[in-house]
Amino acid sequence: MEDYGEKFDSWHFLEFQRHERGAAWYIIFFVIAGLLITYCLVTFNLLFLVIILISGSLVLFTNRHQPNQLAATLWEDGITINDKLYRHDDLSTFWIIYRPPDIKYLYFKFKSSLRPDLVIPLEDANPVSVRQTLLRFLTEDTKKEDESVAEAMTRTYKL
Repeated sequence: MEDYGEKFDSWHFLEFQRHERGAAWYIIFFVIAGLLITYCLVTFNLLFLVIILISGSLVLFTNRHQPNQLAATLWEDGITINDKLYRHDDLSTFWIIYRPPDIKYLYFKFKSSLRPDLVIPLEDANPVSVRQTLLRFLTEDTKKEDESVAEAMTRTYKL
């Protein structure tokens, strides 16, 4: 294991949230998918058809697999997710959206605008401790008050 400096905090989280879906969810899913596929065929929009088929397959196949347990660790040099280090130097800001029991996320914005935000579920981690540690190395974006649209849609529609 590499030396990333002093270790401050660590916690575990699931790779993705596994949702319990009833029969009604699957009926609605297939009806919407069928309507979208019909639209694609009528309008000859093959690219959208491919996107719909791939997205639908991903949603259905991820439900068949158990999510992996991942470890997040705050270090003096950055944050690791399992063995992947994200250096503080590569990150510009962070923010925490914490409204238990459903919304408990830590977000990081990269300095490179080409990279999407890094989203880490906090699970049972103490958000106050995590925030105090991160304030030593990064600036907190206090303007962010809501979870990302992707996280909200995933949680709301059980995707």
